[in-house]
Amino acid sequence: MAHFERKQHRISTRRLFTRPGGRVEIDLWGPMNQLIEPEEEVVVSSSDGATATVTKSTRPISNRRRGYELKALRTGTARIRARTHDGEGRWHEWDWFNFVIRDESSAGTFAPATDRAFIDRMARDGRDACKAAGLPLAAMVACACGETGFGTSSIYKLTGCPFNLQRPWDWKWPDADIFEIPTVNKEGERPKSAPFCVADSLAHAARLWCQWIEHWPNRKAKATLMSVASDARAFAANLFIVGFAAGKRENTEKFAKIIDDHNLLDL
Repeated sequence: MAHFERKQHRISTRRLFTRPGGRVEIDLWGPMNQLIEPEEEVVVSSSDGATATVTKSTRPISNRRRGYELKALRTGTARIRARTHDGEGRWHEWDWFNFVIRDESSAGTFAPATDRAFIDRMARDGRDACKAAGLPLAAMVACACGETGFGTSSIYKLTGCPFNLQRPWDWKWPDADIFEIPTVNKEGERPKSAPFCVADSLAHAARLWCQWIEHWPNRKAKATLMSVASDARAFAANLFIVGFAAGKRENTEKFAKIIDDHNLLDL
């Protein structure tokens, strides 16, 4: 049965995020309804044409995939549907996902009034996730503070995830929906679309942080980091090992300084 994909990875029943004005290419795998005679192409549409439109690619079907371009017109959510009929006039929805268009003002992300307000809220909401994973709370809070400027960065305001987690499409973990945001990963490069994890709350974000570490693909690197899990300062300083802060030691060493400067060991 037909299903939606982004970069050959299934996005059925999930959410795909972009900003107003954004354009996103998707594919429908299995675009022909072969259950009727003669077979017909599945119809892909948007539930709200004022929020998002769907345009079929002019390229022919290839590898059982038909391409489409989504255009985000305004903030809101449109259900992108793949529908077909049974030959007797009854229509059925074979697959769908939600196309979410948001900007910083519509995301509903927690906006701290002070640095301390962000620290306290992150600690309160992330405590259970860290405890369950056996990871140091102070390191998680320091990482959130360092990655976002204490909850003030534009990416955090869009995604609700204060760790700037870029999950490649072929990774299963962290288990998060994706917001594709143009960003510069290497100095001197042009901005490229990067797949940032979306969190619905700071508690959710903390779980994603734990999942990122728990499922880091380099087991040796993960083991090195986990060997200092009982020392929050050392753990924070070594988060570069698992890709935080552009993978640079000098950047994550600043996380340890945040722990000292803001007494995070007292959380």
